[in-house]
This record gives sequence, C-alpha cells and structure tokens, in this order.
Amino acid sequence: MYEDVYKLCADTGGVMSMFSVELYELDRNTMKLMVDEMQDEIDDLKENVDTLKESNDNLQKTNDELLVELKAYKEKFGNL
Repeated sequence: MYEDVYKLCADTGGVMSMFSVELYELDRNTMKLMVDEMQDEIDDLKENVDTLKESNDNLQKTNDELLVELKAYKEKFGNL
C-alpha cells in the first residue's frame, strides 16, 4: 500500500490532474449553490414587491377615501 501511495505521489502530473478534477467539481458545486441562493433571494424579493404593491394599493384607497371625507367636510363647514 505504501508503494502505491509513493508511486501516486511521485507522479506529480497525475496528482495535479486529480486535484484539478476535484477543484473543477468543487467550483461547479459552489456555482450551483450560489445560483440557488440567488434564486431564493430573487423569489423572496418578488414576494416583498407583491406585498408592498398591495400595501400601496390599500394606502391609496384609504387616501382617496380621506380626500372624499375632507371635501365633504369643507362643503359642510367651509374653510374654517
């Protein structure tokens, strides 16, 4: 077994090739992980945008209702 390890270590080209393949695989997996994390973040941001749009619509509706009430108040009591 020692002899096999020695031969493998003596063949620096083979060892470097082995590390090169492993580094390639590690880089590929890291890239996949980063893309997945970015996609999750994009999905979360889309949900936040939808929630904010809904809140904005509700606020706009409330604002419109208050403007109608203000107009009615002004017609009833004038500009006190």
